[in-house]
Amino acid sequence: MLRREFCRALFAFLACSPLASVRADESQARCQVGGDAKPDDWKSHLLDHLRTNHAGRTWDVGPQPIETPEVRQAYGGRRFFMVLSHQPLFPYSGIPRSPDDPIYVKYREKLAKFREKKISLTVEIDDQGKVAEYREVADFARGLMKIYTEADVKVAVAAILTLFVRDEHGYVPVAADDVNTSTPNYPSLVSVELRPRNLRAQVSFGPHWKLVGIHRGAIDIPG
Repeated sequence: MLRREFCRALFAFLACSPLASVRADESQARCQVGGDAKPDDWKSHLLDHLRTNHAGRTWDVGPQPIETPEVRQAYGGRRFFMVLSHQPLFPYSGIPRSPDDPIYVKYREKLAKFREKKISLTVEIDDQGKVAEYREVADFARGLMKIYTEADVKVAVAAILTLFVRDEHGYVPVAADDVNTSTPNYPSLVSVELRPRNLRAQVSFGPHWKLVGIHRGAIDIPG
């Protein structure tokens, strides 16, 4: 009986001790960034980058890793992270309105203020701590897998759309099974519809599977 109580007390002490917390955080960090990275190394690199290149801007979510099987496969194990801000939603109405309509004027004012002060950004951080932003279409082609089969297309498109967080839809993980290759414009245009998130997305390719376009929008426009 005494031995059992002693073991319970010892377990409780170890679980709550600072050393135990440090090790748990370190283990979690290794799972997030891979290899033998020290705890929160990636976070300090990203925060330093934001302070240097986007001073004064804030965000609502993150910094946090972006990890899906498709991202790991499509980008060869490169490590991606993001900060995310909730962009004002476009005032869909189903009713034709003039660009000078007060509803649109107010939206543009809110959007301009948002773009001035907030940021949504995907970055890659390598083993040396170098931070590379993924903002333009050409950035998402950097490090992307070679495409040979329809299965490759689905993985690549899912990964690209998962990493793309800059518009009003924010972070939406896409699986390979979500990608539709049975469209009239395939293979130059590949589409995705995620009805639970009211998201329609398209990725465009040129000759030799060169990435040339990324677009995301709403499926339904409320009346």
